[in-house]
Amino acid sequence: KIRIVTKTETKRLDIPVLAFAPPGLAMDIQFDPAVAEVALSGRAEALANITVDSIKVFVDCSKLNTPAAYELPLFVHLSSGTAVTTIVEPRTVKVIFGGKR
Repeated sequence: KIRIVTKTETKRLDIPVLAFAPPGLAMDIQFDPAVAEVALSGRAEALANITVDSIKVFVDCSKLNTPAAYELPLFVHLSSGTAVTTIVEPRTVKVIFGGKR
């Protein structure tokens, strides 16, 4: 019986929070906190090529239309097709939606 063991490593990166919103949105959007920590777990070779530029952390603001404060979940998009696990902290952020740009 052969057993293959793969060592898993973790890499942590601080990523600015972005808004997924309709083009031309004329309202200001602020996040608290404005930066999220993304923990990536996988093989060392898979983690080596992942940089801050290859990860996007965003909030779906596409359905917001009333100025207010909201608590919304964060989503992570990893641009490479690398097999890694992602965990984002915090899981939600306060979204302050309103005020003309």
